Amino acid sequence: MMTHCPNTNKQKTTGWMKQRISLTSRILLSFFFLLSPSLNAVADVSTEQDAALRQYFYKCASQLHSADVLQMADTLYNRASQLGNKHFQVIARSVVLDYYYFQGNKDKILQLVDEVKRMSREYNELESYYFVWGSRLITFYLKSGLPNHALLEAQNMLHEAQSDNYLLGIAECYKAMANIYLIQSNPEQAALNFQKLIEIAEKEEPVDINLPVYYYSLAENQMQSGRLDEAGKTLNRAETFLANLDTVTAYQRLCLAQGFLRLYIKKGDAARTKRTIDKIEQLFATSEELAIYSAYLRESQLHYYMSVKEYDKALAVIDSIRTNNPSSESNLLTLNKKGDIYWEMNDRAAAAEYYRNYIYANDSVRKLSMQKSADEIAGLFNLRQLEHEKQQLLIDIQDRRLTTTYWAIGTLIGILIIAALFIIHIYRLNRQLKESKQVVVRQNSELLQSSEELRKARDRAEDASQMKTQFIQNITHEVRTPLNAIVGFSQVLVEFYQESETEEFASLITVNSSYLLRLFNDVLELSNIDQIEHLLYDVVDNINSSCNSAIDGAKSFVKSEVELIFHPSEDEVRIYTNPSYVTLILDYLLHNAAKFTQSGSITLDYVISPSEGVIRYSVTDTGIGIPVDQQKIVFERFKKLDNFSQGSGLGLSIACAMATKLGGTLCIDAEYTAGCRFVLTLPFIPA
Repeated sequence: MMTHCPNTNKQKTTGWMKQRISLTSRILLSFFFLLSPSLNAVADVSTEQDAALRQYFYKCASQLHSADVLQMADTLYNRASQLGNKHFQVIARSVVLDYYYFQGNKDKILQLVDEVKRMSREYNELESYYFVWGSRLITFYLKSGLPNHALLEAQNMLHEAQSDNYLLGIAECYKAMANIYLIQSNPEQAALNFQKLIEIAEKEEPVDINLPVYYYSLAENQMQSGRLDEAGKTLNRAETFLANLDTVTAYQRLCLAQGFLRLYIKKGDAARTKRTIDKIEQLFATSEELAIYSAYLRESQLHYYMSVKEYDKALAVIDSIRTNNPSSESNLLTLNKKGDIYWEMNDRAAAAEYYRNYIYANDSVRKLSMQKSADEIAGLFNLRQLEHEKQQLLIDIQDRRLTTTYWAIGTLIGILIIAALFIIHIYRLNRQLKESKQVVVRQNSELLQSSEELRKARDRAEDASQMKTQFIQNITHEVRTPLNAIVGFSQVLVEFYQESETEEFASLITVNSSYLLRLFNDVLELSNIDQIEHLLYDVVDNINSSCNSAIDGAKSFVKSEVELIFHPSEDEVRIYTNPSYVTLILDYLLHNAAKFTQSGSITLDYVISPSEGVIRYSVTDTGIGIPVDQQKIVFERFKKLDNFSQGSGLGLSIACAMATKLGGTLCIDAEYTAGCRFVLTLPFIPA
């Protein structure tokens, strides 16, 4: 069926799939980047003994996917113990953790994470402590489709890192949060957390082999969001950072080269792309250290061959990826990428087959993920319930022990203490009586407060009921009018089919249909805006874009005798804004002006006040105006000054609510008397 699709539909389909698979690939890379805590920690050695331990560690790291590494890790631990090197003792146990981490053995991972954390805390190795917590335990939960577990652990880790005042631990939290946002397909928030991570790392200036990876991750998310220029600046910062290091490893050069490769491919710079892929292949050919990162080479080659349309080589690389990593994520990557390649090769039948298999496989993965998420929530609930029951059991045991102790003391002390116990008992009864009185007083106070809250709730319910009734009446009336017009004139068209009259009736049907559509849009927007506490104001756009969009949308509502004018005060100013909601507010204001302006003009303009940090938009008309004593009530819901005018009385109240949730205000200029002038004030944040 796909072989007969138009090109536009094909591009949309494959574009969507590429975006999904790009995200999956990027998440996989982020997990592989976090290879070992010792890659962060062993870069700085000062003795020959440390250098020997480090060399043996790299040998262990190259065998992480083999069971032989367990015996090698024990050897590393014994050597470090003989030398009294606590740092490499922690590293040795971390190698064992890494083996089970890549095997996906949950029980062993949980056990070894606790063990490494205990050793790290005991030996004051905080870097390893927070690394295994964030990059092993939290990342394992993410890879296992347990984001709620990951989020809970990230919150606990952030609290403990802040208690320790350990910035690198806080940085690990930012890294964990970035990976959580990657799982949630939110590259903007992921980039923000990687930026915070880099700021901490640069401030602390650690000897951290993974810092170039953070630059790469930040640039990758910026590219995913379409911010290629920012991604280029980030990679240039990484290049400057490496240039200032005394020693640069092949792994660091690889991270930087991969970032530039992605950037040049997206920019379509073929010459630089070829030089960069050659550089990556040369790095793998000349450095044994990169043997454990062979997956990166295949990933880079795949991107390159697809960019230069060498599809046979790209297919060979995909088969290699599938062979070396037979996971469900790798299977999805293989199916989707092969579909893309065969589509570009004009083999529509093969492309359709791979796309279909990709959709079936993706649906299966999604169903498993949803089931796992439900099981995870149930597990968290059961875990909390078990903890509560455990605490209650401990309290009961302590109560029983305390009771037994009292009885033993009473038996030993004997009759002479009975009198004292009796006095103490009387004292306790008096104290309990006083406490009971205090409890009664407090309960009475709470009852009074609850009564007041119930009264307020009743009033709110009555107000809500009245508003609902008024809403239903208005909607019923407003819907009936355009529907009657549509039905009536449709019948007239059937009975009296004449050219001139048909055009007039069709126009009436169109106008009333538009009123009906706008009414339902207002109701839908009202429902949406009530559920949102705060609207984001963080999109970079030209200030004139929203104005032009609103002007274009209002042209169909403005009468022919009225001139629609837009006066931009600046040719182009890029600001942080929310284009869709700003356009919608201006559309409501222009539509309101068009409704009550029969002749003259409607003018949209704005003034920027940098000193106050605001932008003041104004919509001025020469219509009938609004009396001063009624200028405030027009922003209330379902308020109409003229009950016979078209409209539900929702537009201005919705616009006012949107302005408030964007951090601004909407009011009427009472000094303007030649019609009506609405003034919208929003924050001015230059980009």
